[in-house]
Parts: sequence; C-alpha cells; structure tokens
Amino acid sequence: MNGAPLPPEHGFPARLLVPGRYGMKNPKWIVALEVIDEPYAGYWEKLGWSDTAEYKPNTLIFQPSSDDKVALGKPLTVAGPAFAGSDPVVAVDLRVNDGPWQPCTLDYAPGADIWTFWHHVWTPTQPGNYTLQVRCTPLGGKSSIDNAKNLGDYSGYGGS
Repeated sequence: MNGAPLPPEHGFPARLLVPGRYGMKNPKWIVALEVIDEPYAGYWEKLGWSDTAEYKPNTLIFQPSSDDKVALGKPLTVAGPAFAGSDPVVAVDLRVNDGPWQPCTLDYAPGADIWTFWHHVWTPTQPGNYTLQVRCTPLGGKSSIDNAKNLGDYSGYGGS
C-alpha cells in the first residue's frame, strides 16, 4: 500500500479491492479463497445488507449544520460533497422547504471516483426554520432519490 507492505490494520496479508463497491465488498485479512458454483449469501447479506453494494449517487450538506442560526437577509453559502462512484457527478441542486430545485455550482470539473464539492449561495428572507435539501445527478442520469427516509440501514444510501 503506497509502496510499502500492507499493514495489519488495512488487511495484511491480503485485501481485495472491488472498484465501484462499498467497503463491505472489500474484505480484509484474506488467508484463503474458495471457488463455489452456486450463489452465496454472506453474513452481512443475510442481515439485509446489499448483495451488490454498488455505489449510489448521494450528496450531503456540510455547511451550514442543522442547528446553525443564520442572519436574516444575509447571503449564506450552503456547501457539501456529492459522490456517485465511477459515474461522475455533473449536477447538484438545492431546494428550500420543498420549493423548486435550484442549480448549485460545482467547485471543480467532474471526474470518476472522486467526491465533487459544490456550493450555493442562498439568502433567508423570512424568520423561522428552513429545511434545505440537496440532490446530485451523475453523467449516467440516475439522480439521488429525493426522499431519503425509510431506506433502511444497509441500503447503500442513495439519498439526498
């Protein structure tokens, strides 16, 4: 790893890295392989984890935090990351209180297998609480879902 022997905390003696899959499909500490001729459900899959564990488009708001108080009438930068694995994120949109989606600015050119950072300047115009939501769309066109509630803990989050 990085030109040195694989350290134990990262899976020595061997680790399998599967591109485009969440970490649960990248096993560590491999000491043997067994070839089988039928489908196999592992420990985590039997508990409801995704069988394929493919990356799903997802995005988060890092700024502001959910408990921040912001100044009325003052521009606020809303920002965060978006990711969709090898399918580059090409658009991020923000909405306020279930209103219309507004395009965000991508902070650098999209690329495969990288987090895309984005931002949007928004100005609160009335006192009160606001709900901000963001979604991302990769080049392949399959956006993160608009309603991230009730996905389950092991779905491979695809929300916004």
